[in-house]
Amino acid sequence: MVAVGGILTVALLLSFNQFRRGNPEHVPALAEPTRPTEHRVVGVDNTNRHTLGRRTRAQVAPAEFDDTERRAFQDNFEKKYKPAIQRWAATYQGHVPFDPRAVSAQHCISRVGVNSDYYSYMFLIDGVTLGVEDRNGSVRLDYVGTTGTKKMMMMPTGAQPVLEPPVAKQDIISMVRADLGPIGANDEIRIIPSGLSSALNGGAIVCVGGDPNNFASWKINIVFKPDGQLAYYLLGPH
Repeated sequence: MVAVGGILTVALLLSFNQFRRGNPEHVPALAEPTRPTEHRVVGVDNTNRHTLGRRTRAQVAPAEFDDTERRAFQDNFEKKYKPAIQRWAATYQGHVPFDPRAVSAQHCISRVGVNSDYYSYMFLIDGVTLGVEDRNGSVRLDYVGTTGTKKMMMMPTGAQPVLEPPVAKQDIISMVRADLGPIGANDEIRIIPSGLSSALNGGAIVCVGGDPNNFASWKINIVFKPDGQLAYYLLGPH
């Protein structure tokens, strides 16, 4: 029951993130600077954008950046954001669904945040959505979403579930520890076959720490496809 409940929770989490982030393919990419008009406001929690909240932050397309914002973004991308993407990709080397070397400032599709104390930048490259968080100068890649999650929203096909994960358990544990750093004794690493309750048969769901039935408490959530590539990644509260 815990495994099934965990998968259903992941499905709800995927659905929520897709709804909240919208369709990135229709967001303007970085363009020539223009003076911003009125920022479109969307609901995002004030302290942690991975949880539901009533507070709001401005979501801005790069085309709306003014000259100062544009220069700051270009400088920060080269010095902070691209290195953060590449560090994360090195941790999950061999399982990354995009080429980290190919990510450029032109792939930015939106920025969430009202000031530089907290900005979250979304990038779209080859159909993969990336989120890079800049919180008080501390930068991390904290989100990866692919079309591979669609099968997570579908019921099993009736095929025999594949129980062995597509990535060796010890390799998963090593990657998680390299990503998060030292893991406490209570931070259980749960590896659940995704085929038990979804059409993504042969994949694996990885959840670290927190209450198994409360995704907002997880330190990290990963979905691997049957080929071992990452379909989904979400860094939790930190």
